[in-house]
Amino acid sequence: MKFLNFYKFSFWLVALTILGWITPLKAAMLVTSIRNDSVLRYDDKTGEFIDTFIPENANGLDGLSGMKIGPDRLLYVISIRTDSILRYNPQTGAFIDTFITDDTLDFIEDLTFGSDGNLYLSSLSREQSRNKVARYDGKTGAFIDNFVAPGSG
Repeated sequence: MKFLNFYKFSFWLVALTILGWITPLKAAMLVTSIRNDSVLRYDDKTGEFIDTFIPENANGLDGLSGMKIGPDRLLYVISIRTDSILRYNPQTGAFIDTFITDDTLDFIEDLTFGSDGNLYLSSLSREQSRNKVARYDGKTGAFIDNFVAPGSG
């Protein structure tokens, strides 16, 4: 009986896919390009270029240096020349908002979400005394504190 139910479900899933109502997901790898300020998509099996997922300079992208999927399943992209973190829909590439803009960051080198749900940004400066790791609320983007004080790390 279970096999028959599975068969019926599978039949409709295949039929809907063939009709184009459900498209199978194609796995892809996203790569930031600092050269043209865009996010590019590549086939994760062959390495073949698929398309430009987020276009050049979209919504203020300027000097991309990294990205990460957040706990809210959104794509967070570093824009180093604007000292910003921008959020995008990870399925469509559609712009959502500017999550953080902070002029005290000189060059956002990396980002991560901690086990506490907060966002941590490492900032690199030519002036050693300005290097730091800043902590932001992972839901609102509000500045919390300097997790690693400027010049101490």
